[in-house]
Amino acid sequence: MAVGLFALVQLQLSAMPATALDGTIPSLPLLITLCAALLLDPPVALWWALFLGWLLDWRSGAAGGDSLPLVAVALLAVVGRRRFFGGGLALSAAFTVLGSLLHLGLQLLLAARWSDPGAWSQGLLPGLGIRYVIVNLLWLPVVLLPMRRMAQWLNPSSMGWER
Repeated sequence: MAVGLFALVQLQLSAMPATALDGTIPSLPLLITLCAALLLDPPVALWWALFLGWLLDWRSGAAGGDSLPLVAVALLAVVGRRRFFGGGLALSAAFTVLGSLLHLGLQLLLAARWSDPGAWSQGLLPGLGIRYVIVNLLWLPVVLLPMRRMAQWLNPSSMGWER
């Protein structure tokens, strides 16, 4: 799995910028983290989030800039999964909206904390946030369907929606 997650980070950094919509790049690590938190066992999803975040932090040089937001999103999805998730696309989309906003907000907050404080403005979040949510929602089915298959293959007894 570690090799697959490493390949995912490479794909995110090399190929995903070509799929940008109005300058906003979809986040495969975010979508994989959300799907893992919704479909796999919580400890596995948290380890995936942490590992993906560490790889992205290592590649970007920003300690915690990706790992902290990804773990926060995984925790949100794990808690939400226990209360609401039934395996459907609509709830996956709702978690994608919430997770995307949380991920982007934490990244901007950490970037403002560790870099130039003038680089972050309050007017930046709404426009960027809407575009970020839209591109992640567009890519959700591309990630969710293979993740569902993989989750059924890895651990079919933990899911209640496959009956």
